[in-house]
Amino acid sequence: MKERTRREAQEARDPLSHWPVLLRRGPLLIALLYAMVGVLWILSSDYWAETLVSNPDLLGVIQTWKGITFIGVTALALYVAMRSLYHAIAVINRKVEERETRFSEMAQYIPEVFWIWDPSREKLSYVSPAFETIWGESVDSILDDPNLWLNSIHPQDRKRVLEGLRYSRTHYQTISQQYRIQRADGAWRWVQERTYPICCENNSLERLIGVVEDITEQRYQQEALHEAAHYDRLTGLPNRYYFHERLEQQCHDSMANHGQFALLLIDLDRFKNINDSLGHSAGDELLRQVSRRLHLVMEQRGFIARLGGDEFAILLSRKRDCENREALIRELIDSLSRPYRIQDESSFMTLSIGVALFPADGSDVENLMRSVDVAMYSAKRSGRNQWCYFHQSQDESSPERLRLEADIHQAVKRQEFELHYQAQFSACGRRMNGTECLLRWQHPERGMVSPGEFIPLLEETGLIAEVGIFVIEQACRSIRGWREQGLPEDFSVAVNISARQLSDEYLLSETERLMEAYDVPPGMLELELTETSLMEEPTHARRLFEGLRAIGVRIAIDDFGTGYSSLNYLREFAPDILKIDKSFVDPIVESTRDRDLVAGIIQLAHTLRIKVVGEGIEEEAQRAILEEVGCDWIQGYLLARPQPITEFEQLMVDYGVIQGDTVQTSP
Repeated sequence: MKERTRREAQEARDPLSHWPVLLRRGPLLIALLYAMVGVLWILSSDYWAETLVSNPDLLGVIQTWKGITFIGVTALALYVAMRSLYHAIAVINRKVEERETRFSEMAQYIPEVFWIWDPSREKLSYVSPAFETIWGESVDSILDDPNLWLNSIHPQDRKRVLEGLRYSRTHYQTISQQYRIQRADGAWRWVQERTYPICCENNSLERLIGVVEDITEQRYQQEALHEAAHYDRLTGLPNRYYFHERLEQQCHDSMANHGQFALLLIDLDRFKNINDSLGHSAGDELLRQVSRRLHLVMEQRGFIARLGGDEFAILLSRKRDCENREALIRELIDSLSRPYRIQDESSFMTLSIGVALFPADGSDVENLMRSVDVAMYSAKRSGRNQWCYFHQSQDESSPERLRLEADIHQAVKRQEFELHYQAQFSACGRRMNGTECLLRWQHPERGMVSPGEFIPLLEETGLIAEVGIFVIEQACRSIRGWREQGLPEDFSVAVNISARQLSDEYLLSETERLMEAYDVPPGMLELELTETSLMEEPTHARRLFEGLRAIGVRIAIDDFGTGYSSLNYLREFAPDILKIDKSFVDPIVESTRDRDLVAGIIQLAHTLRIKVVGEGIEEEAQRAILEEVGCDWIQGYLLARPQPITEFEQLMVDYGVIQGDTVQTSP
């Protein structure tokens, strides 16, 4: 306000500042002034001349000179006035030219485009030189052809831009729009345009003024920042943050529309092992291949994201996809389980999938993610390439889960656990060579509890070490009792050891103590470990193997082929037995390729002096093929199911492994 008052005072002191007003009203003022002065001069001079001079001749001379004087004075006044006027006009023109020059110079270096649109003529009256830089066209071309600007706008943006300009013209509102334009060279650019309506005193539109700025780089930066914040750099998939945003919106929409959707959580089994054995670059390449396979399988049927590490999530929001989720899950397992080419080697990967449904398993992001996470870990505990729906009993904080956890502590104290035995036979199926001990829990109220429920609970509560020693003791006691009844010393009794037990510092010493206490000969007790447990702590596992072999324990690798099986790890651990996983045995009847793969595994094992057991034999054709390709032993429902000790001992008698009239060897 002070600046404005000071500027007005300065203009009042400047005579030239009044000339624009005089230029508009000057002719009328001059005419009126000339008439008034002339009339006053004539009347006053005639009156005084007649009053002072009585001689008519002298009076005529005076009047003549009076007229000449008036003409001279007025001519001089007009000369001075016109000279001053022309000087003022020249000064004003010079200032206008200077201002135009300064504006042109300034406009020449301003990167934004300024334009003025005249509504009375319905055309542009001015466009700044920056138009040539942004559009790649000359200013004259846009002034001559207004459609040039309209045709340069991206077809998807054109309607929106025109509606915005129309709104600004009719409502006299300043607007700002972003849209794409195509340059003369064919390149697309992003621009931001701000339009300002200028109105007259009668509130009608006098002109439109616009400023256009090239924001292409800013848009690219914004998109890059958005991509960095919302997408995983390694796989290009949406990240956890973006997925949570999408899931939250889906929950809101489904709640409003009373809809349903499915959420899948995928975890790659033993991914850490490939990082440790082949390096992080190999792990990164595996994740990229997994993401590509996910895209191929999904085919726009769901929203895929990488949540971090080896976890992926899929949102099935459409009703049709949600209803067909189980078929889709089978496709995912089939695709992601195929071999991967990593560093010129074939690597196998299995996965565990948890499934949660909205709103049954949660009505918000937090509860849904919690439920699907619980379901995924339940699937992981069930084995490889498994999927599982969320159930309240899986939730560690659910009342049922808490009761089961309390019961399992009592089960250990009350010795409610028992062993069932599944026989192993020679490949011809006529000779029993060994057995595998399987832990079972006979709950006093619930009956037989599934191992899939209580074994993970034993591991989580830390009771697995105590129960594991119990199993080894029962196996040793059985060996002693069967030996008294004629059991041959080449018969092996296998006990499963979990990854948690491997870290038990007392496993080796307790096993040695029990073998001595029950007089178990070397080679009759066998400990089975999975590839997963070995690769979690390979150095510790190697030392443990050395100690177990020293006391006469045989080592078996269970579920061989489902992990990151390699010659290097077979050479380092040198197991006595390989157990080929059921997933490799199932297709050998129908698939020549799978049959050759199993035959190759057996041949490799024999080259390394390792015996082979085929697991999950359920058909005679499978047994015949395994016998043909040289498998040493077989195990499965075709020949024997897991049995309580009394039934198993009768089976041993039937096969002539021990003498008749057996006495139960369990306590």
